[in-house]
Amino acid sequence: MNSVKTTHHARAARNMSVAKVVYNPLTDDELDVLEALLDDLANSVDEDDPETRQPLPLDAVDGLFAALALSPSIMPIADWMAVVFGDGSLANKEVTQRTRNLLIRHYNSVVHHFRKTDLSDYMPCIAVSEDDEDTADVAVWCTGFSLAIEQQEEKWAERSDEEVWTEIYVIQALKDADPEGNIIISDDLDGGELELMHSKEDLLMLMKEEVSEALQEPADSLTMLLFALSRLQETMVKSTHKKPSIH
Repeated sequence: MNSVKTTHHARAARNMSVAKVVYNPLTDDELDVLEALLDDLANSVDEDDPETRQPLPLDAVDGLFAALALSPSIMPIADWMAVVFGDGSLANKEVTQRTRNLLIRHYNSVVHHFRKTDLSDYMPCIAVSEDDEDTADVAVWCTGFSLAIEQQEEKWAERSDEEVWTEIYVIQALKDADPEGNIIISDDLDGGELELMHSKEDLLMLMKEEVSEALQEPADSLTMLLFALSRLQETMVKSTHKKPSIH
């Protein structure tokens, strides 16, 4: 890992009485182990090779699982496992199986959280600055979330709800934002790319104003992400009462 460390949402057995499926969330130590294993996966491939499918780091995996939990369609384990591993490989079958087991348990935990509880105390696995733990960079998490949307593009396209897509666009825009929620615009963008980035900038400005007004405090990227996820959960889960099976 570089100059970041990962913070994890609480895994106390809150609201367990409402769950019909027994799940076994990872402890903080187990999440640290999973994070290290995913780092090993990343180190097993050439990150500069454009033809190589890059493995996902923990925060991207967590974002991927959140989108799958909210998805209108279940993605088979083998399919999302292939996305997580990319072209990476681990030392041996035993280590690979251990990684798979940890991933499945974390997937089940994220699905349970989005499908069985509210998000009032939810905190995604995200990278935070070692110098300022209050500064959370959600960009990689949002990249994982957006990747899941791309993997199930046809299923998501069937949802025409304006609110659903507004929140998805907000999360996708946060991929290009700094921790304060400001879009990072490169000087070398062409006309079409520049227009797209300015559209994302306008969208996040509107979201920031709305969230700041609702909370009566300034909104950053993490606050906007949690706000968007809460709305998505309300639309995709609570209003439809869909309950996909957990593997």
